Amino acid sequence: MSDADGSSPFCNDKSAHSARKQAPEGATVEITVCRRNGADGARKDCGSNYGKA
Repeated sequence: MSDADGSSPFCNDKSAHSARKQAPEGATVEITVCRRNGADGARKDCGSNYGKA
């Protein structure tokens, strides 16, 4: 599920992942960011990193 500019609260179109966005304090989280040309564009220049919630 993506909107017109390609952003989405879901991971791989699985709405169950949206429920997990509330990470407990101190949990390790991974954030991945990619560029796309529109909602259906190929993912490019992805980068990820870990941090603490």
